[in-house]
Amino acid sequence: MIRTPSLVTVLTLLTLTACSNPNTPTTATSPAVPLASNAASLETAMSPAPSAAASPDSKAGVTGLKAHLTATGDALKMDDFAKAKQHYAEFHSGWDGPIEKSVEKQSKANYEEMEKGEKGVKKNLTETATPKKNQAIAAIQTQIKALETYARSLP
Repeated sequence: MIRTPSLVTVLTLLTLTACSNPNTPTTATSPAVPLASNAASLETAMSPAPSAAASPDSKAGVTGLKAHLTATGDALKMDDFAKAKQHYAEFHSGWDGPIEKSVEKQSKANYEEMEKGEKGVKKNLTETATPKKNQAIAAIQTQIKALETYARSLP
């Protein structure tokens, strides 16, 4: 999959390039920013986002899903149930389909753990008016552990 940079990424690159050029004058509206301080954010901006649509037999696909689960758990820890539900919906849209079928086919035990976790998330977060934070976190952790185990089995 080819990913084109966003407008923000392009503008960031242009700003960083201009600011790192010693011949470019700086003004109050374009302060000189040390390039080294932006290296991490530049690397993050240019790296491809984890893709839940990646091959079900690839670590990249599983890693992308794990990132959504981790974000769900982080939101739960901050009592941001709306954001937790959003992140879990993003996870679920990537899980449903080829990755779920691949896990079910290749590792019945991991698949059953994923399903167990999903039931816990539904019961304690997505299908309840009063989320139960600790139970939802435990269910997310069950799913993360199952995904990590599955990912270790991939080439």
